[in-house]
Amino acid sequence: RDLLIGCCGIADRLQVPIAAVLQHLDGARFDVLLLRDPSKRIYLRGIPDYAPDLGQVAERLRRDLDLAAYRSVRAFGTSGGGWASFTLGTMLGAERAISMSGRPPAATFRLARMWE
Repeated sequence: RDLLIGCCGIADRLQVPIAAVLQHLDGARFDVLLLRDPSKRIYLRGIPDYAPDLGQVAERLRRDLDLAAYRSVRAFGTSGGGWASFTLGTMLGAERAISMSGRPPAATFRLARMWE
C-alpha cells in the first residue's frame, strides 16, 4: 500500500471537497492521512494539540505511523498546505511532494508575520 498525506489549505480541504479526492483514489492501494491546521496559520505553528511546529509534526507522524510498512509515502498540499506538503514530504523521505496553488516559503512567512 501507499500512503498519501494530504495537507489541507486554509479552507480545510484539498481545493475540492475531500469526498471528491477520495473517490478518485484507489482505496485498495492508498491509505490517506488528512492534515489540517485549525489555527489557519498555514502550519507554521504546527498542528494545535498535536505538535507545535512542522519538525515536531514529522516526528509525531514517524512515531504514530509505521511509515516503513508503506511501499511509498507521498505528500500533497493545496494553497496554505502547499509549503507544509513540501516540508513534511522532505522530512519524512516521501517519494513525491506536490503543491497545488501553494505559496512559496517567502510569501508564507510574510503572511505569518502579518498574523503575529
